[in-house]
Amino acid sequence: VFFAAKGGFNNESHNHNDVGTFMLFADNKPFIIDAGVGTYTRQTFSNERYNIWTMQSDYHNLPMANGFAQSFGAQYRSKDATFDSISHTFSLDIANAYTPEAGIKKWELVYKMDKSGKLDIKENFDMAAFNGNNQLHFLSAVPVDRIAPGILSLKNGNQTIQMLFDAKMFDYSIETITLSDIRLSKVWGQQIYRISLTDKNTSKKGSYKISFLPQ
Repeated sequence: VFFAAKGGFNNESHNHNDVGTFMLFADNKPFIIDAGVGTYTRQTFSNERYNIWTMQSDYHNLPMANGFAQSFGAQYRSKDATFDSISHTFSLDIANAYTPEAGIKKWELVYKMDKSGKLDIKENFDMAAFNGNNQLHFLSAVPVDRIAPGILSLKNGNQTIQMLFDAKMFDYSIETITLSDIRLSKVWGQQIYRISLTDKNTSKKGSYKISFLPQ
């Protein structure tokens, strides 16, 4: 199992609004991915750059926090990033990657992988006021099947990963994204998939846990 995540800020060279995103591969096969960038056009290098879906945080493996996506600019950044090589845990606070109008006081992401390859993701949040239901987004390279409430299955060849979440807490949806741009379709094929978990609650403070378990 291969896992990677990033911190940083939203004004890097060739920037995407993607502070805190991650990728997950198993048996050298992609499961949870970053779509990458499509064919360069005038729009790519204009003030319309973030109208392109591949540049938006809602099409990375990140939360739409309190109804807001991440914003562009060097001031929109992570803080308190730490990595523990013994427990294989990477954590960071991405609250400042969102505009102040979002009212995000804290949004801590904690990624932990155990020796079996299971990845646990904990998200601890604290918001000044409720503005909109939180959504957790995940881009999958492969089709997604529902096995049972709170259990989704992602299969790539002979390798399967199960995604586990609290079905009482979340409504879920799966969006098929057709890749009309050849620069993307040459990598991923004709389609990728976006899993969205929508918090049913309107709490200003709380936590989530999502797990990815290789089978």
